[in-house]
Amino acid sequence: MHKQEYQLLANLVLPTGILDYFSISKIDQTPEVYSIYLEENNQIPIEYSHDKLCLALSKNTI
Repeated sequence: MHKQEYQLLANLVLPTGILDYFSISKIDQTPEVYSIYLEENNQIPIEYSHDKLCLALSKNTI
């Protein structure tokens, strides 16, 4: 299979929208199994883009 065919296969078997936040890093094929490896995109979802990240410390933190 070519890269475009693997991409189409991944779009069919993976949950809708997952490729918005992950990219396919590798696909392995054996006679019985396709293994799809994903890498998380370093991208903040639009709905959280205006929020600032803050560190919350608990009382048990040393």
